[in-house]
This record gives sequence, C-alpha cells and structure tokens, in this order.
Amino acid sequence: MKKLIALTVVMCFAATCFAAWGNKSTGSKTPGTETKKESVGLIIWNGRVTSVNEPQNEIVVKDDKSTYDKVFIVKPEVFKSVKVGDAVELKTKPDSSIVENFKVTKAAQADTPITPAKKKK
Repeated sequence: MKKLIALTVVMCFAATCFAAWGNKSTGSKTPGTETKKESVGLIIWNGRVTSVNEPQNEIVVKDDKSTYDKVFIVKPEVFKSVKVGDAVELKTKPDSSIVENFKVTKAAQADTPITPAKKKK
C-alpha cells in the first residue's frame, strides 16, 4: 500500500514537472519576450486657445469640430509662443492629454473676441 501511494505521488510530481517544462510553442508570450513595441498613431487636435494656466502647464483649447473645451498639458517653453485666441494644432497619444507636438497655425488678432460656445439642447 505504501508503495502504491509513493508511486502515485511520484507520478503526480512528474506530470507537474512535464507540464511546466514542456513545449512552450503554444503562442503565449512570457513577460519580457516582446522585441518590438507596437507603434500607436497620434491624434491631431485643431482649435483655438481659450485659456492659459501657466503654473499648472495647462492650456484649454476649444476644438473646431466638436466645439468642446479640452484641457491639455504642455511643456513650459510653449507659453512663450502661445496666447489666448491663437489657432493651434496639437498632437497627442490616444487617451492622453499630454501634448507631444505643438504648433501655432494662426496668431490671434488683438480685436478678435472669443465667443463662448452655445449649449446644445
């Protein structure tokens, strides 16, 4: 009886080892085996700057397509070239508000007021 129990324990241990060290060509990736990072495209936002918050490195841009305001986080050197009313083009990663590329497309005129967006009902 003791020999049968010992044989069963050894067989279970051997089966577990075989499953762990067996052929790993099933297509599952283990951590750290990725060799190439997938490239993700950038999203382009076009709009006008409605406010600038320099202490928090944020600008608020009213999107031309949807007429909604969106807050973006920019680098501190951007504040030298942007002011309220400028038309800008921003490039961000998907699901991110951090600006990768910033470009002023049209500088604001001194007499051009910014009108608030009308709320849709």
